[in-house]
Amino acid sequence: MKGSPQSLEDMLQEHSNLKRQGKFSPFDINYQGVDGTTALLTAAHAGRLDMVECLLLNKAKVDRVDKDGYTPLHVAAEEGHVSVVECLLLNGAEINKQEVDGFTPLHFAAQEGHLEVVKCLLQNEAKIDKKNKNGFTPFDFANEYDHREVAKMLLRHEPLKK
Repeated sequence: MKGSPQSLEDMLQEHSNLKRQGKFSPFDINYQGVDGTTALLTAAHAGRLDMVECLLLNKAKVDRVDKDGYTPLHVAAEEGHVSVVECLLLNGAEINKQEVDGFTPLHFAAQEGHLEVVKCLLQNEAKIDKKNKNGFTPFDFANEYDHREVAKMLLRHEPLKK
């Protein structure tokens, strides 16, 4: 993203003002770059809760995917940004969405050892038995990368029966 966070906030404010007045706004909140990256995905990756909230208030699509199938929830979970994960979930992010290799946000959080993110995802009904394309579950990654507390939490959690 070019520019400072303040300039993005200014653009969003101008966008909102123009829309409220019934005028055309040249700013597309859901614009995707050549790799599919959006402003929301970038803000989620950086852990910028303020920007994530601002973008969502201005109708950014919470589950827009990049070229690899990553959503903002995938990158926030992978980076360990629990407050951003919570915000995205409150705004309707699909918790069990799989990217092109079959990883869910829970896979990424477990692989990176982000205990609080794993806890948040489990409390919001993330499926612990989802497998990626190679047949691995989030527990398999927590175990492989020696994230003992995450592995214990996943073992104690019962899969949802639906």
